[in-house]
Amino acid sequence: MRRRTSEDAKSEIREAALGLFLQHGYDGTSLEEVAEQVGVTRPAVLYHFGSKEALLLSVVDPGFEAVEAVVADVERDGAGLVDQETIVRALVEVVLEHRRPIALITRFANEYSVGGIGERAAGINRRTARLLGCPTKEADTGARVRVVATLAALNGIVDARVALPLDSEEEREALVRGLVALLKS
Repeated sequence: MRRRTSEDAKSEIREAALGLFLQHGYDGTSLEEVAEQVGVTRPAVLYHFGSKEALLLSVVDPGFEAVEAVVADVERDGAGLVDQETIVRALVEVVLEHRRPIALITRFANEYSVGGIGERAAGINRRTARLLGCPTKEADTGARVRVVATLAALNGIVDARVALPLDSEEEREALVRGLVALLKS
């Protein structure tokens, strides 16, 4: 039997924490529960992550990093040169690929006290809204509402995906078309 490496343990702890945070919430999950699920001690969890908040941040970082990479790529390429459909398609792929960490991020989107997750999510939402055609609060009310509705729908697929996997190319394409139609309505 292969011995568990430090990286293996960290990965298992992150995966257990992600599942427990999604199931019971941040406040409803203890480090003891995470440790028990992995078969380590609470001090072992703290050894690898330092605190419960640091563990949470390590769990959501992959979701943040994936979305931030898409947004940064579009910003770098020039938002005016990238059409809304291309942006939506990239966001759909990232959200579906990183559904679990992004689900946790969306639960903290309005919570500004835990690890800065709310502030980071709000910043990404503002940047994404600009890319989708809503540059300022003073923008056309209809455009703002359509962008907000599109972002809300995109976040909604995170939880809806439990019942509807959206694994086929046809389903993903229908989702992209629906979100783009919402933007242009």
